[in-house]
Amino acid sequence: RGGRPPSAEAKPIALDLVWATLREQIGDRFIVMQLTLPAGSASAVRVRTWPSEDHDGRRDEFRIDGATGRLLAAERYADKTTGERVLARILDIHRGSILGWPGQLVFMLAAALMPLFAITGVLLYLSRRRLRRPAPPPTIQLVPGE
Repeated sequence: RGGRPPSAEAKPIALDLVWATLREQIGDRFIVMQLTLPAGSASAVRVRTWPSEDHDGRRDEFRIDGATGRLLAAERYADKTTGERVLARILDIHRGSILGWPGQLVFMLAAALMPLFAITGVLLYLSRRRLRRPAPPPTIQLVPGE
């Protein structure tokens, strides 16, 4: 295949141990799970779980040793500070999904109005150029007798 030869140190991943550790940590409190297998000789499996299907920022992330099933790291949404929760939901804020369908509607309308900013900018530029033109030199008329 032209790739690198398989490493002799690579340990087989035991997904049943990963699954058992995940179930021990959070039970059935998730609807969606994303499993990322390690690359190369690494054995840490990354597991992300979401409590709902909309994939918002509320997710838990676990790193589990795929060979032994030992929990290496756990990052739970409930343990995050308010600032960390806001940062986790930045993408949802930009998509407008943080406010549900009304937020998506508002963001869609705002995106549809973006060309108006370009038009407004061009009009402002042209009006400023018109104001910067030098005024014609004043004409002085002499009045007889002065």
